[in-house]
Amino acid sequence: MNADERFEELSQEMLNRFMEKNPGFATFLGLHEPYDYVLPDGSAERLFDNLRLLEEWIQRLSKTVKKEELNEENRVDWEVLEKALEMDRFSMHERRMFELDPDAVDTIGGLVFIMFTRIMLRWRSGLAL
Repeated sequence: MNADERFEELSQEMLNRFMEKNPGFATFLGLHEPYDYVLPDGSAERLFDNLRLLEEWIQRLSKTVKKEELNEENRVDWEVLEKALEMDRFSMHERRMFELDPDAVDTIGGLVFIMFTRIMLRWRSGLAL
């Protein structure tokens, strides 16, 4: 397996784990099954779990893939991951946005609304729930 294949395989695994922890984000991206009917964890701990997942992702990439062997697209993706980690660390440890966001409950409520809307649409169209 070449570097690009290892990068893509690991990235797919980590993305799947991220979507499991963040079903609302998966639904936002249009990945409806099986995420539409899963309530998100609204805790700050989930945000720290996301940060740890991103740290793990980059560590595993560093151990299994040589960045210089990647094609340009995957090198850029790796750099985006590194910048995302840097931004998330700042957001969680310095800025602490999870403590400052007064709309957090509305965000969760919006996701619940999306779930109920989808259930009602399926019910109205006669599809099995």
